[in-house]
Amino acid sequence: MTRWDVERFGQASYHYVIELDGDVVPTLRHDQKGAHVGNRNTGNLGISYVGGTATLNAGGAPKDTRTAAQKEAMARLVKDLRRQFPRARIRGHRDWPGVAKACPSFDVAKWLASIGLAA
Repeated sequence: MTRWDVERFGQASYHYVIELDGDVVPTLRHDQKGAHVGNRNTGNLGISYVGGTATLNAGGAPKDTRTAAQKEAMARLVKDLRRQFPRARIRGHRDWPGVAKACPSFDVAKWLASIGLAA
């Protein structure tokens, strides 16, 4: 993931990447601008997980392929970031205005409610 980002953007795109085993890999400092939301990369943090749109189901549609370890790690990370940035809005790439993407391949608002957070 990071090698592709570096080849395309000259840097890692996301601040965190969550591996299949739940390992959270920090790739950018919080004060570094990512390359994850087109022209809206200032003032936000990007989180990616291995899977999702890269793994398509038989119908060719994006599928939530997060492992149990990834879901647990993502919940811990997002809760920790919410404590650090209590007024931050949490949304998926597809939830940004003008973005025509399927990622993160799950409904972020519904998932946040399931772990006790608001978007």
